[in-house]
Amino acid sequence: MLFRSATGCTLVDTEARVSTVAEFKDAIANAKAGDKIILDADLVIDETIVIDKNITLDLNGKTISNTQDLWSDVNWSLISITSGAEVTLDGDGKLIAKENDCYGIDVQDGSKLTVNSGYINGNISAIYAYEGTVTINGGKFEIQQLADGFKNPYSFMLNCYDSAFAEGKAKITVYGGEFVNFDPANSDSGEGNLLAEGCVSTANEDGTIYTVTKA
Repeated sequence: MLFRSATGCTLVDTEARVSTVAEFKDAIANAKAGDKIILDADLVIDETIVIDKNITLDLNGKTISNTQDLWSDVNWSLISITSGAEVTLDGDGKLIAKENDCYGIDVQDGSKLTVNSGYINGNISAIYAYEGTVTINGGKFEIQQLADGFKNPYSFMLNCYDSAFAEGKAKITVYGGEFVNFDPANSDSGEGNLLAEGCVSTANEDGTIYTVTKA
């Protein structure tokens, strides 16, 4: 879509709608800071999608998943945010990793991720902050493969790389959202309590879902 600015210059719409994996990758490669990429179809990927641009990803009710293993020494997740990029996740869609394979999203190179909505289901971790900042305002989070050998095998659902956390280079802050079998106020990652100041997590009656809200 083209439109005219007040000065008469022709501007290009900053939204890219994608229906295939190839279109998704092209949209990322061609994105400018502040652009939005909107999914118009479910996508089954066969390699990690790397986002290195400052964009909003609108899942638009669609699902990104994998049916073959993605995990390797360099690829850990369905989506990897790198190169200092700032990414916002919107749209009430789903990121569902193949069971016993990869994380949902990882953040590297000082990048920033803001999750406003959606459902993220990973293995061991739904979100992994290797080096960067994660802000969670909403959404639902779950894992399939558990962290065996720990008192609470769900306790790394949101996880910071230990040395990066200790150096102040990895941080996760939770303002909202729902977490299946995981209390973000009592994590085994980082400082343990991932809640933003002034927020509380409340378990449902059977203790299987924790909901974070303002106190």
